Amino acid sequence: MDLGTDGRRYGAAMRWDRLFAEIEQQAADEDLLERDALVADLTEEEDAETSWSDLVGVRTRLRVRGAGVVEGEVLGVRPALVHVRAAGADVLVASSAVLGVAPPGPRRPPAAQVVQRLGWPAAWRLLRDEQVDVVVVLVDGSRVAGRVARVGRDHVEVVGESGGAELLVYAALATVTTRD
Repeated sequence: MDLGTDGRRYGAAMRWDRLFAEIEQQAADEDLLERDALVADLTEEEDAETSWSDLVGVRTRLRVRGAGVVEGEVLGVRPALVHVRAAGADVLVASSAVLGVAPPGPRRPPAAQVVQRLGWPAAWRLLRDEQVDVVVVLVDGSRVAGRVARVGRDHVEVVGESGGAELLVYAALATVTTRD
C-alpha cells in the first residue's frame, strides 16, 4: 500500500475499497427492491381479500341501482345492507344494489358476529314493530310507500295508505327510507 504525504492510500488498496463499497451498495439496493416487491405482493393479496363494504367510510356517497345516489353518515354496514343517515332520514341500502362507493374510507373494524347476521328480516321486524312509514325503492326504480304488515324469510308485505298490500322480494330492494 502506498501512502502519500497527506496520509491517503493510493493504488490497488483504494480500488479494492471502492469495489467493496460498490458491491455493498448493490446488495443494499437489491435488498430494497426485494422488500418493495414483497410489500407490493402483500398489498395485492390484502386488496384481493377486501370487500367494497370494508371501504365504506364514515361519510360516504353510494351509487344505488334504481335509487340513484345516497349520501350521508354511515351508521352500520352489514352483509345484506348499509344503514345511512341522510338529510334527516334513515336509509337502508341493499348491498346487492350498490353500484359504487365514493369516497372510499378507511377500513372499519368488523361488526360483532351477531350484529353481522342481522339483515333484512330483523330490520323489517323493527320497522313493523315501531309502525314506521317507509318508502321502498326497488332496483327497477319503482316506489312503494306504506307500513310493514308481515315479514317473511325472503319478502316483506307493505300495506299502502289505500289499504292495498304488496309483497316485496328482498332481492328487488334498492333502498328503504324512514323519516323522523
